[in-house]
Amino acid sequence: MHEEREMERIGVFFRNLWKDERGEVAIEYGLLVALVALALIVVFNLFGTEVQAFFNKITGRIATCPESGGCQ
Repeated sequence: MHEEREMERIGVFFRNLWKDERGEVAIEYGLLVALVALALIVVFNLFGTEVQAFFNKITGRIATCPESGGCQ
């Protein structure tokens, strides 16, 4: 009798655990963040040198703005 009640309690525990949706949204957001990070890694690996050249061009222009009297 005691074993049957214990098995029933274990079964109820696992059924409730299976139906529990708390934390599901957090996991989905975590997967979404991981997917975005992976996409950024791929993009930077494919276009890394172009992106670096673009930012170097911008920083070069910013550095010469005060000397030239204005930025264009």
